[in-house]
Amino acid sequence: MSQVFFIAPSVRQALTGLGAAIAVMTGAAAYAQPVDQVCQKTLNGISICDVARDVASKTSAQLTPATPPATPPGATQAMRYTRIYAQRNQVVLVGQLASDPVAMAQGFASSGKTLDQAREDMIQAGRQSACAPASRPFIDAGGAIRMTVNFPDGSPFMDTVYARC
Repeated sequence: MSQVFFIAPSVRQALTGLGAAIAVMTGAAAYAQPVDQVCQKTLNGISICDVARDVASKTSAQLTPATPPATPPGATQAMRYTRIYAQRNQVVLVGQLASDPVAMAQGFASSGKTLDQAREDMIQAGRQSACAPASRPFIDAGGAIRMTVNFPDGSPFMDTVYARC
């Protein structure tokens, strides 16, 4: 089985240095707490919202319009980050797939998978990465990692949040 989703090494390196390596994805979560309460949570004495802003800022600075989509060995679809930002206690990564839904579905069908199965595989791979030792402290401290992935026409493929491991 090939891995469908990946975290660019430059993104992983930037986040690992902050103790909050980004991975991504899982079911969307609602946050009922007021911003004040969410941001009172800390990681190493720093507000979790400040950590999210710092991670997003440093990671976003690495994005350039000239950066082509990277396809690691074993990946079946290319995806590139188009925007990274912080929203309260979340680091939000917005990605764009290189293939439209029809081409992507045909590609997965040749390996015996549906688009929904491929999406579920991405969610599981993201959960494993989000809960890895480098990013788990950020999540355990009250941070969250959100991944929004769209097709080239802007239609959504997935929008998921990791808020707990």
